[in-house]
Amino acid sequence: MSWIGSLRVFLIFLTVVFAVSCETMDGNFVDPLSLGYQSCQIDNDCGTGRFCDESTKTCSIECTTPKDCNYKYNSNSYSCSPCGRCIPEGKIDNNCILTKDIKCTSRLDCENYYKSKKYECVDGACWAECAVDSDCRRMGNGFFCNTQKGVCYRKCFRDNDCYFHGWQYYCDLPAGVDKEKNENAPVGEEIFGECKARVGGIDWGKERDKGMAAADYEGVWGFLLSAAMTIKNVPFVNTQNVVLKSLLIVKITQRYNIIDIHKRWCNLEFINFDDENPEKEELAKIVLPERYAFYMPSAKISVQDPPPLKTGDSFSTDRIRILFGARLQNIDSDKLPNKADPVRQFDDDRDGLPGVTVYVNGVINGEMYTVQRFWTTLDVVVTDKDHLSGLIDFGNELSIIDANPAILYYEPAIEKYKNPNRSYFKAIRIPVDSSCNDLINISRTDNWLKYEDFYNTEGK
Repeated sequence: MSWIGSLRVFLIFLTVVFAVSCETMDGNFVDPLSLGYQSCQIDNDCGTGRFCDESTKTCSIECTTPKDCNYKYNSNSYSCSPCGRCIPEGKIDNNCILTKDIKCTSRLDCENYYKSKKYECVDGACWAECAVDSDCRRMGNGFFCNTQKGVCYRKCFRDNDCYFHGWQYYCDLPAGVDKEKNENAPVGEEIFGECKARVGGIDWGKERDKGMAAADYEGVWGFLLSAAMTIKNVPFVNTQNVVLKSLLIVKITQRYNIIDIHKRWCNLEFINFDDENPEKEELAKIVLPERYAFYMPSAKISVQDPPPLKTGDSFSTDRIRILFGARLQNIDSDKLPNKADPVRQFDDDRDGLPGVTVYVNGVINGEMYTVQRFWTTLDVVVTDKDHLSGLIDFGNELSIIDANPAILYYEPAIEKYKNPNRSYFKAIRIPVDSSCNDLINISRTDNWLKYEDFYNTEGK
């Protein structure tokens, strides 16, 4: 037999062996629960970023980004839902976390609704049972454990905490608490209450006139902001271009011929980029933890005599200012505190560390403790009665007051990126009872709020 014939025989032998191997199961079946997987009945049992696998009744995940779905299905027509499930582009994963209160009169009502015994009826609504804060992750961001009642709840020490859950909520504090003093209390000295829904819903004010153009803007809107900047003096890379991508839930109210734009941050993310070298290796990335957005202060800006809400109309806003991680007498002109100035630093994210904590992932992992001051103006263009967009102008100042490890400490210099079309906003009208968790869900399935590198109005 020639060597070619011998090779054929050997390959046939391997084919038979592998075929038999594929049809043979050795050992015993492994129960997923024995591997530490969390059991579940519905997606809500699994928390953010996970879903309940119907076949195994364990928490599972298919994706964290649309790229995972593209690889799984070899198609670009899928997106990743907030529950970590691949769904067709433009569809909503209706099984995902519910942030609306489910009314009840008994525990049985909750068991029948959720098909789970992990919920209790408290104060007329169904709440997930808990022992510690981490048990409330399945309710979504912004929920904590009421250890006295053994259920999750919307914990607060100021109204801004509650706006995360929707503009219809306020912070119900114990009688006698000074709200302004409590809002600026140091960590450990604040008094906590619970977010409650206002009787009558959202406070739209009393100076409303439906006959004026300002009335057309009234409602709740979801905003996507993209602010592109160049940061200099960065360790290892010297200069880094980044986009600060933000999602905000915005309430617009009317005062006769004036609109007040109330902004509440829901999610923030830094995205590195290099337009000249898109494939450049990413050595490090700033990561903003969830508590960064949760504790960021809300802000308001007013616009007098806005035009009618008709396609093509436009207007500009004044500056909206935010200070995060410090207390200054003059928010505009006072110099930001540094490492040698602890008195004016303020632990705004309530983590027991100076200023506001951000993470660094890359060649070196660590934390930076920061103070940030920035301002934004919007050049608003009306697309239609439910969609707004436009370019933004902004300024951003960052002081790093300490870092761990110390090699991450530096003095950043920030300027707006040279291409103005990288800095823009888009807004879409959303249901008035929407929460930040709802908006995050909407942003993953609605093309209008889909992040793009450059300003584009064709995504509706």
